[in-house]
Amino acid sequence: MKAYPFKKLLFGLLVGLLCTQTAKAQVKFYADFTTDFSSIPETLSVLEPTTQPYTGFQSIDYQATIKESFNVRPGFTVNFGIAAPLTEKFQARIGIGSTFRNYKRNVAVEYPNTLYHYPIENGIYGSPYLGPLDQGDQSFVFNPTPRVGETRLLYVTIPVQIQYSLLSDRLAIGLGITNYLLAYSSQVAYQLKYQYSPSDYSEGSMDLLMEEYTDKSGTGLGNYLISSDLFVRYKLIKQMGITLSYQHGLSDIYHSTTDFESEAKYRSISFGLSYYFN
Repeated sequence: MKAYPFKKLLFGLLVGLLCTQTAKAQVKFYADFTTDFSSIPETLSVLEPTTQPYTGFQSIDYQATIKESFNVRPGFTVNFGIAAPLTEKFQARIGIGSTFRNYKRNVAVEYPNTLYHYPIENGIYGSPYLGPLDQGDQSFVFNPTPRVGETRLLYVTIPVQIQYSLLSDRLAIGLGITNYLLAYSSQVAYQLKYQYSPSDYSEGSMDLLMEEYTDKSGTGLGNYLISSDLFVRYKLIKQMGITLSYQHGLSDIYHSTTDFESEAKYRSISFGLSYYFN
């Protein structure tokens, strides 16, 4: 996990909020309820072939491109926290809550190019590039059933924000960070299985089957994510206001694997209500 400088900001804000606890009358308790309209930009990863020792036989390595795309549905976020004044115009907020994400991940592997390996003189092996395959581009989509790739995630969220008040405290603008801790995951995946099929006319055959299953172990997912936030709040009445915010994901949703490195990140626009209890 990358070490982001925002962690220092998080620590500083926590210390500042703790200091303000001595002024109990100034601390306010709040709740935020938002609907999240998220997107995950398409990603491309190129797998470069590696040259292995050869025995004199001709062989072929494929240079593959992995393409990820995502169909993201609306989610929601609920946060509860405290807000404490830092100055007359500046206010710090820290909370804890949960965020629900719901999307379908589509993965396709394309093989547009090929590298041919063949022995040359003195036992040295070459790997010249010979251009596209004669039969044209090939691609394989690793979503063998309509449900494979369906993903539902629940994160514990810890937002830390600073806001600046305008228009006699009716309008506030601010920025911050949100920490996401993976609490629950459900991913529809598939596995390959062999099944013996008997025959009256032969010894039978082994058939390769694709079996769909639901993985709830968090395989491949990042346990900790972080995003930068921008927001605008407008007070409707004394204790209630509306919030419009944008979250820009800084962490990859998925772990890197030995096969390829996914760089998928969240981008979210949220709209909802903020309520102050005192």
